[in-house]
Amino acid sequence: MNTQERKDRFTEIMTTVELAPDSIENQEEVEALMLPNMTLGLSDAPLNNAILSEAFRGNEEFKIKLISILSNTSMKSIMDKTKRDETPSQDDLFGFAISANILWAEGQADLLFKTLGLLGQTCSHFDLEIPEMATIILRPQVEVMKFSNTFSPMELLEDNISVKEAIKKMKKVAKKTTKKDKND
Repeated sequence: MNTQERKDRFTEIMTTVELAPDSIENQEEVEALMLPNMTLGLSDAPLNNAILSEAFRGNEEFKIKLISILSNTSMKSIMDKTKRDETPSQDDLFGFAISANILWAEGQADLLFKTLGLLGQTCSHFDLEIPEMATIILRPQVEVMKFSNTFSPMELLEDNISVKEAIKKMKKVAKKTTKKDKND
């Protein structure tokens, strides 16, 4: 995709989400929410990064609609291709991968695991690789790991540490880590 095609596709996706009804009465209406042009371009890194960026800026209702639309569109495309004995495309898989990243960021574990389950089943059935974007959320977070030895679990459980003390310790660890990174 070139830059203009990305911009057009991004606008199309965001407009679809914005125009989706705020409240939906039944499951059939939820399942009917889909993107025009189906999953076209969703595996394009700049496009999916832009979608994620906009999702994290949006309110909860926007995120719910976006996740529903992406998941429904991916599922419909995969089902249609299965009926035609075709293999799903990377774009089809990325609808689930983008949704999984949004769900992870929102702390929606139940829906996250369901989405990853659908993605995993699809990839397993068609002998496809799971997109790295979907599994990156399962890797250790380096920034978080910096603080792993900062606090004793018992100290946190006993509530012997004030917020002020915690922030002071975290700043100290961050400074040490930054100095260490510069020396490496």
